[in-house]
Amino acid sequence: MIFLFPNDYFNPKKADAAYLEQVACMQNAGFATSVISLESLESGSSKIIPVPTPDSKVVYRG
Repeated sequence: MIFLFPNDYFNPKKADAAYLEQVACMQNAGFATSVISLESLESGSSKIIPVPTPDSKVVYRG
């Protein structure tokens, strides 16, 4: 299972500051995390870093 968080606007490979504590908790519990650019969704393309495998279960935490 991968937990997906909104990215930081100025650092797209890092979660938004409001979610950093949650990201650390998820990673410490052994879960994978990724970030998504919400701005990219407006243009019709989602940029997820790192990209989950096609069979991954993803939970959005935004």
